[in-house]
Amino acid sequence: MTIAHQPRIFPTLRNTMRSSAPSWCGMAPAIVVTLLAAAAAATFATPIGHLVTVSTHQHPVPASGSNANSTYANWTEPWTAPWLHDWTEFLRHEASKWEHWGVNDTCSHPVPPFPCASLENQEDDDGIAYKARTADQVRHRDVRIVAVLGDSISAGFGMISDKLPSARVLEYRGKVFSIGGDKHELTLPNLLARVVSTGGGKHHRKPLGAPKLVTVPLALGKDLDRAVSGAIVQDLSKQATGLLSLLALPPYLPHYRDWKLVTVLIGANNLCRVCFDAHAVNPVVIKAQLRNVLLRLRRAAPRWIVNLMGLFKVAQVFDAAQPVPYCKTVFERFHFCPCVGDAASRERMDQLADAYNAAFADLAHEFEGDKHFKVIYQPGFTGTDIVQYGQEFLSKLDCFHPNLCANQVMAHVLWNNMLEPEGAKTTVFDPYNLTWACPSRDSMYIS
Repeated sequence: MTIAHQPRIFPTLRNTMRSSAPSWCGMAPAIVVTLLAAAAAATFATPIGHLVTVSTHQHPVPASGSNANSTYANWTEPWTAPWLHDWTEFLRHEASKWEHWGVNDTCSHPVPPFPCASLENQEDDDGIAYKARTADQVRHRDVRIVAVLGDSISAGFGMISDKLPSARVLEYRGKVFSIGGDKHELTLPNLLARVVSTGGGKHHRKPLGAPKLVTVPLALGKDLDRAVSGAIVQDLSKQATGLLSLLALPPYLPHYRDWKLVTVLIGANNLCRVCFDAHAVNPVVIKAQLRNVLLRLRRAAPRWIVNLMGLFKVAQVFDAAQPVPYCKTVFERFHFCPCVGDAASRERMDQLADAYNAAFADLAHEFEGDKHFKVIYQPGFTGTDIVQYGQEFLSKLDCFHPNLCANQVMAHVLWNNMLEPEGAKTTVFDPYNLTWACPSRDSMYIS
């Protein structure tokens, strides 16, 4: 089925997204932040008062005092309260076994330097005026706004951290592969800025929307990174509401008719419900929910390019954790992904991941022919073998989320996918032997 539609003018200002607690499945961030806050006074090397100073405006949190801990608890109860005693005992009696796990942000196999030259000399000039461009003719230089919808992966949860109990429980949104705006980080907005720089590469025009620095877990987003830790596909509608509300405000409003690039990575937490929530994991439901979100975006404003990311095999993180005592203990004691401990459930999760990816690819085809709205299925992560690399690319906090090194590789994979034609996109990559693709006259459009 092909959906052809001309988007309406951007609607009037919407109310901002209201706060709501995410579902408890995939609640690793919720569980960890609540219980660590409760144990902070006795066990944390970094006081909780320091952590909350980086909170976003959506959640004003006391920087110190007894109310700081109760505020965290109020965000996540009743799901997390039963874990409090077990977690405190774990911190007190067991975590000291892994004191040699220090914080180390250095990647053992760094991603090669970005080699793509600036396009300031108009190497990608095809003679088409900006306002006359269709969705199939969007160049990297045409993107004015970047955004993200998703879960804790796109929020950057636990990306840089020590082991428990002296962990840094934060969301590193400024370093997220698809949206981060921290200077010198390997992220999609920074890469876009590099290829549209001027003055011999001295002046970079970074697209609007990229967040910097960090947020506390469960924040409802920062700038146009609207991802929320613990989110499932059914939560994307709320995230879309927040995104559209912000686009109706400065500094984004003057660019609402310009090309916007939104990356959607979602579904991992749906997979984690496979053993108890048949409706939430149903691929037909997933596809319908996601279609509704995409239609909302298309109705709200013109000129969207959507990167719809394929899912990796989430269940593999359990197998990768087993050889490491700390990780094995974390998975056994704290059910961040409740169904992953059962072999039959892991097999079903892998099957569903394939079904979701097939649904995502079909959904992208439904929007073919629309001149102002394009959905591109990007399968770069689908062939990832997590077990092969052990903990090298996983967070030291929970052995579950991608770490900083993984995000750098993911930025590389997404960038290359965006320059590869449909049917010839990379699905399996070697993080130890990466080669960059660059825009050229033969490959100048986002695809």
